[in-house]
Amino acid sequence: MPNWSYGSQRRADNAGWNYGSHVFISGPVIVGFTGRFAPGEQIDITTALLGEINSIVVSHPVLSGSFNLNIDDVSSADHVLATLPELIDAFAWGQSDLIITVSDGTDSAQLTGQTLLAQNGWLYFSLSAVPDNGISDSFVKLAQNSPIPGTDNPRFPGYVPAVGQQIQYTVDPALSVDDQSIVFVDPAQTVTGRYRIHYVDGSTAHYIEAPFTIGEPDSSLDAFSFAVINEALINTQQLSEVITPAGANQELAISITGGECSINGNAFTSSNGSWFPGNSIQLRVNSAATYPGSADVVLTIGDVSATWSIVNRSVAPDTEAPVITLVGGSTIEHVINTPFVDSGYSATDNVDGDITSRVNVVGVVDVTAVGANALTYSVTDDAGNAVSVTRTVNVIALPTLLEPIDARIYVEPAYDDGEPHVLYQGNTNLVVIADIEGSYSESAVSVASATMALRRNDAVVFGPVAMTLNGDKYIAAVPHSFVSAVSEVLTLFIDIDSASGAQGQWSIPLVVADRVH
Repeated sequence: MPNWSYGSQRRADNAGWNYGSHVFISGPVIVGFTGRFAPGEQIDITTALLGEINSIVVSHPVLSGSFNLNIDDVSSADHVLATLPELIDAFAWGQSDLIITVSDGTDSAQLTGQTLLAQNGWLYFSLSAVPDNGISDSFVKLAQNSPIPGTDNPRFPGYVPAVGQQIQYTVDPALSVDDQSIVFVDPAQTVTGRYRIHYVDGSTAHYIEAPFTIGEPDSSLDAFSFAVINEALINTQQLSEVITPAGANQELAISITGGECSINGNAFTSSNGSWFPGNSIQLRVNSAATYPGSADVVLTIGDVSATWSIVNRSVAPDTEAPVITLVGGSTIEHVINTPFVDSGYSATDNVDGDITSRVNVVGVVDVTAVGANALTYSVTDDAGNAVSVTRTVNVIALPTLLEPIDARIYVEPAYDDGEPHVLYQGNTNLVVIADIEGSYSESAVSVASATMALRRNDAVVFGPVAMTLNGDKYIAAVPHSFVSAVSEVLTLFIDIDSASGAQGQWSIPLVVADRVH
């Protein structure tokens, strides 16, 4: 409703009458407010004839939609502190003819003709003229470069258009509508900023916010380099350090020869592509296949190139391990309770030569107990090739010294008148072992076994046969059927094994004689 003015009398909007210096209030009114009517801003609204305010709604007399202010403080009479929301979907910045309606739940008052100001520190760019674009607003705020949230083609961050140029970006492809927007850069504006895109998916409003830079385009990339890798092994994968080229603020073509590159940690590729400001780069290649040898990778961004070199060793690396030789072998015996002295070792290397002094021996020989002990000998050459060998030291007890065996050996024919070393043809002869005793102690020996055999030259012609105990003697019979020529000399072999392990062996010539009965 318009204001009425009669000379010194004036009627306020939906209010009362002013007579000179007196105001007569006829109903609830909004006297006014202080502060910026902009998103995120707090205003102080002065009211009259209203109780405690519980809602503040902003609407338009023609346009659909509305939004509520957040009520902060109603403690002062005829005043209410309220804040506009940070993000307002219903109206664009710069929208005029808005109506503020304040209510205490029973009565309400309105303030008309209000304009929604731009949020403090932000600049406004209209998208309404872009074909096939249902998005009405885009906002820019001072900030630094970073990726676009929710996009699959983030061309916007770090991309600096020419002043007055249009910039296209793509949002999440899952959106059913409004999947592209164009931001028109004000030709008079040069600013490092942050953009906010307001778009609608069906009936749901969304915001995408991220930084970018508006300014004069610069394609002059600073020189960059990669550290050389030296002493590489053949046919091994090599990775460069990660660098972030600087200087340019435009999209630049990127190409690589001799290797592969990864942008922002993505998959390595040898294909040409695009580089955007802030992108990091790492190179990859296999080293050359020869000693000596080298591999070079050339990376070009825009008109700036750098070569990354991988230089192999001049000679093949030493991969052959040294050789340790153990004097006395890998297994030796040592007598219990006697000092152990290592029998020795040596170490040689195909490159370093004699490296015996570097050998490290680990292990202890326990000479107080019978058993196996391990000693480990280890050495490493200058190239890092290592070898270890093990020696087993068996600690043993001293063997028991056995006393030699003495015995009286003779041949006893069937008749008692025979000679002791005569074998009578045609008779049964008994080979007798008597008086078996120790050579030194002259004490009787416990016999475990006794055998005899007859040989002609080197051939056994009788036996061997086991001799049997008969009283205190061991005997074995040579039957009368045994045929031998008269005057022939045969050799009698006797073996005795004692129960203690001692042995006795005899070789006695026997003469074959004829005996007449």
